Amino acid sequence: MCITDNVIDECISKKLAIWDVPSHQLCTLIGYCIDVPYIRKIRKKFPTITADLQGETDYELHAFCVNACLDKNLLSTHLNKYLKRSYQANVSALRQHKSDEAVEAFWRSTDLNDDRQIAGFCWALLTSQYASAVIKQKLYGEIHMLSHTSGQALRTEQKKLTTENFQLLQEQPKQARALSRQQARYESQQEITKSLENQIVDLRQQLLLKNDKTNDLSDSQVNELFKNYEKTIWSQHSQMVKLQVKLKLQEQQYDELKASQLDHTKLEINTTNSDTKVIPFNSDLCGKSILYVGGFSRHKDRFKQLIESINGQFLYHDGGLQQSTQLLNMMVKKADAVFCPIDCISHGAVGRIKSLTKTECKDCIFLRSPSITSFKKEVMQYAS
Repeated sequence: MCITDNVIDECISKKLAIWDVPSHQLCTLIGYCIDVPYIRKIRKKFPTITADLQGETDYELHAFCVNACLDKNLLSTHLNKYLKRSYQANVSALRQHKSDEAVEAFWRSTDLNDDRQIAGFCWALLTSQYASAVIKQKLYGEIHMLSHTSGQALRTEQKKLTTENFQLLQEQPKQARALSRQQARYESQQEITKSLENQIVDLRQQLLLKNDKTNDLSDSQVNELFKNYEKTIWSQHSQMVKLQVKLKLQEQQYDELKASQLDHTKLEINTTNSDTKVIPFNSDLCGKSILYVGGFSRHKDRFKQLIESINGQFLYHDGGLQQSTQLLNMMVKKADAVFCPIDCISHGAVGRIKSLTKTECKDCIFLRSPSITSFKKEVMQYAS
């Protein structure tokens, strides 16, 4: 028993060298186990070993190594040592399988997606003295064809990438034009917004100048003057707020278009609004509480009359100008519905109202303007 085991171990320990591998198998062995960057490294580090090498292409470097490994020399000795160090674990693993069936089973368990495992098995198999020539030829054939399959898959992927790259190049001018148009619209909206802001500043200054000249006017003239200027200012403010909303949407669309040149979605900003249907004045709130937040405080009495005339209770909060936010929280809890003009209230108050009404499960209606007409239409629609 001891003698037999010693003979087997001695046979196993005497592995074949790379120059002992049949010449027709060297191409596949070196192709899997020794990459071209390593060959270039050898040429740079040991110029005397590769002095006969002519050419710099990958194929020329590969072919030079294959021819050098046909017999024992300085280069083949160096490569043999490199392969023994690199794949020692694979050689040790293959030694545990003593029969052809076990060697084939070991190959079937190899991960074919891992090139290093395939290279290690190839080196251990072709330099093994205890694996039969039959199993060597069979498994070598599979490894050899595997290299062709991998190359075909690589060529298919490269062809696909080339097609996609061509499509990208075809789409690039179109997307560049769309991006240019979107940027022009964005800059135009910025100019309009800046112009409106300047107009509002000018109107406020004119209003201050008019205040100094109102001493010679009657009370009715003064009130009329202030109403006209206030109406003009809020009209300009309303336009500016709407443009700011549009500008923000265009900024988002501009960023999305700039980030993805393949987005074929046509960017359009819908500026049309559907006509509001006139609802007859025959509704009943059935005692519900209506909270109005923001707008003009001078309108609250008329709003209260409107709500009470259709059997409702009216609550009012100025949106945080003078009244506290804690009071707003209490009023939202008490109210059945909350009405809020979006162009006459701060963005912070709007966000707070959205959060509170969502938490308390209350109806929230945003009005286009702080006018009595707008409020009446929405209240009638809600009550009906």
